[in-house]
Amino acid sequence: MTKASRNWTRARSDAASAAESLGDAVSIVGSDLATRASEGLDEVRESLAQAIDPGTAKTRRLPWILALIGLTALSVWGWRLALSRPKPTDPGTPTSTTAPSEGQLFGKPVGNGQDRTEA
Repeated sequence: MTKASRNWTRARSDAASAAESLGDAVSIVGSDLATRASEGLDEVRESLAQAIDPGTAKTRRLPWILALIGLTALSVWGWRLALSRPKPTDPGTPTSTTAPSEGQLFGKPVGNGQDRTEA
């Protein structure tokens, strides 16, 4: 082998080892950066989740239950009122079965009354 080819071989070997070392360094730094970024993102996600949903809200069921009971009672009352039979009406005094007199039919007689004097 010639001196140039030995130099060339050594240069390639040095370049390969340098590239391997650089790859190892990049993977170490990359994994470290990925770990830090992942931890940072987890912290940001947790703080954002706490800001959005600070905790369970106290549920107020009692007013809704009371409103439901009240509306149900009102509905039952309304339906009972709407579906109830009408109260029987008082027929009143029965009408007379005798034939009415002429004065009852036509009012005061005109002409032959006592108030009228003959002229």
